[in-house]
Amino acid sequence: MFIPTFILSLISVAFAAPFTTTEEPLDVVKFCHGKPADIFFLLDSSSSIWIVHYRQQLKFLQDIVATFPISQTRTRIGVGIFSHLYRSQISFGDFDNVEDLQNRIKRIPHMLGATFTGRALGHVRREFEHNARQGVAHVAVVLTDGASRNTQRTMRQARLLKEQGVYVFAIGIGKGPNMEELQAIGSEPSDEFVSKVANFTLLETIKEKLAMKVCRVPKYQAYCSAEMETDVMFAYDSASMGTKNVRHAHNFISDVVGKFGNMAEGMIRAGMLSGHCENNRIDLNQYTNKEEMSSAVRNKNIRGLDNIVEELHRYSYTVARGGRENARKITVLFVDDTVEKFDQLIVQSEIAKAMGIKVYVVGVGEVDEEILGAICSNPPEDHLMMVSSYTDLDSVAEEYSELFCQEMSILPDYE
Repeated sequence: MFIPTFILSLISVAFAAPFTTTEEPLDVVKFCHGKPADIFFLLDSSSSIWIVHYRQQLKFLQDIVATFPISQTRTRIGVGIFSHLYRSQISFGDFDNVEDLQNRIKRIPHMLGATFTGRALGHVRREFEHNARQGVAHVAVVLTDGASRNTQRTMRQARLLKEQGVYVFAIGIGKGPNMEELQAIGSEPSDEFVSKVANFTLLETIKEKLAMKVCRVPKYQAYCSAEMETDVMFAYDSASMGTKNVRHAHNFISDVVGKFGNMAEGMIRAGMLSGHCENNRIDLNQYTNKEEMSSAVRNKNIRGLDNIVEELHRYSYTVARGGRENARKITVLFVDDTVEKFDQLIVQSEIAKAMGIKVYVVGVGEVDEEILGAICSNPPEDHLMMVSSYTDLDSVAEEYSELFCQEMSILPDYE
């Protein structure tokens, strides 16, 4: 799909007939650069929705999908319904044409029951995890007419869904939904991702706000979901790098940490060591939220690498600084041509590796690649990335994250 198309449809008059012309969607598609997407609709099917309103909800959904270029390579639609139970009705890729999709939507049953939104969001998360495509926008649209039975579970599952890279629109209908809960379900900023309307016919009133935001939903980026406890330290010498270069390094670290998918669950801990005083470090147990960690790195005061690496393997992974005995240990070193004692740096990195620390290296500038290969873990092609300048770090964070995250997504072979 083209995300914009989704917008115009989602926010069109709820009961309008499907578009009979392609001019308006094509204009929007051009404006939004024609991004494909996987879109999942989660529909409230609880007892509080009368059957006539439930059928209106299905009609609304039929009208929406009529504007999408449904195919296996463009827009793919998923649909689930929930009450106290969750039932998947349509999975991504089930349909490659709009007529069959509409006919299936028309036959979606009304379940009845209580409103267990959190349980349903957990299922939606697994729908995206197992069935959605990488490299396209991931969008979920949640429609509900009431507050959930377990607000804390709903908030937790919504957070995990968003940390997985899914942009969530929360639409409350009628007087039942709780605005605080809707805001917890939807992405931020809430004034663009969260709406509350009196009835289905008023969905039209939120269309322009949603249209502009959904149009800007970026494509899905894979997140690092560690399969075991993992402690990650980023290390560099701020004194030799200079203020401007450190700022680029901070932005790079912030971007990489921003892709840590289950940091909030405690599976991943991250820290930073950039000098010899406490103000130049972030301990492994200092942040449990990737957004807070990313923000702290970007705003870290800048002060002034073999000594730093020595401190790192001696102290940074200790319990006192938030390390965990059985966690996988990873270090990311920034190495440039200002390093004066490469021989000592190699010695300290060898000690770190002998202690079970996996060493990744980001080489910057005119540094001998063979030397960097001796610093990082083997094989170098999996643990070394070269850039010509610190400025280039701004454009390679995503590529590096893919290289780095492969390590965290698998369990080590102990045999």
